[in-house]
Amino acid sequence: MDFLDELFAPLTAEVGPGLTNLLIALLILGIGYVFAKVVERLVAALLNRTNLDNRLARSMGSTPTQEPSVEQAVARLVFYLIMLFVLLAVFQRLNWTFITDPLNLLVTRIVDFLPNLIAAAVILAVGYLLARVLRGLVTNLAAGLGAERLGRRLGLNISLSRLVGTLVYALILIPAIIAALNALDIEAISQPAAAMLQTFLD
Repeated sequence: MDFLDELFAPLTAEVGPGLTNLLIALLILGIGYVFAKVVERLVAALLNRTNLDNRLARSMGSTPTQEPSVEQAVARLVFYLIMLFVLLAVFQRLNWTFITDPLNLLVTRIVDFLPNLIAAAVILAVGYLLARVLRGLVTNLAAGLGAERLGRRLGLNISLSRLVGTLVYALILIPAIIAALNALDIEAISQPAAAMLQTFLD
């Protein structure tokens, strides 16, 4: 903040450091808010171009709704993360240590947790994509080998090739979910969830 101190030095000499710090804090808050909103809209626009909501809806066998979208939720999360750092800078300028100390601890924990979150997201995304690709390959292969004819002979009222593909999908996705939960390294969540999924696999 040395640059701001030098910039507002004449004002500080006139009105004192208290009012000057308040004005600088308001300036930081205003600029930070505008920056956060711009980034939020950019993230929403970029995610919207990926058609993320429609892809998720199709993968779950549903149709997009008018509810707040995944893109909007992610963009809003980015906005709040930026504003968290902005508010930290504002409170530090005001020297409100009763707020900055716990806020600094919160920011430190978030920054420390980000690598785990990114690793879990990558593992889950790769597992999901691999499961979808193999489900399609196995379903088509089973259909080509006559799985549907076999299903009719057995009196099944379901698509045998799709059933095999779904089983392959689950056998790949469930371990990916377990690995993603372990990557989060939150024992209160990862251990019970992983144990439940592992029991299902066994």
